[in-house]
Amino acid sequence: MADVAEEESELPAQEDDKSELVRQLHAQGKSNTSIVYEVWGKSGEAFAERMKLVKHILATASTSTASSTPVSPPNGHTGK
Repeated sequence: MADVAEEESELPAQEDDKSELVRQLHAQGKSNTSIVYEVWGKSGEAFAERMKLVKHILATASTSTASSTPVSPPNGHTGK
């Protein structure tokens, strides 16, 4: 049971890491499509949902709080 709790506690940190990576790639001038491929791969799995998540992260990020404010994904998306 402790293993499940540990795994669940790691998920928000992983999402924060992906949010930060999205911001960094955007700052480098990468397109949203390139960001989706770089962060989640080219498997095509849920591409539209991944694109919505990238757009949400970028829309809610501000330059003054980009590294310190966690971003909640839209519509209960878990990033899995």
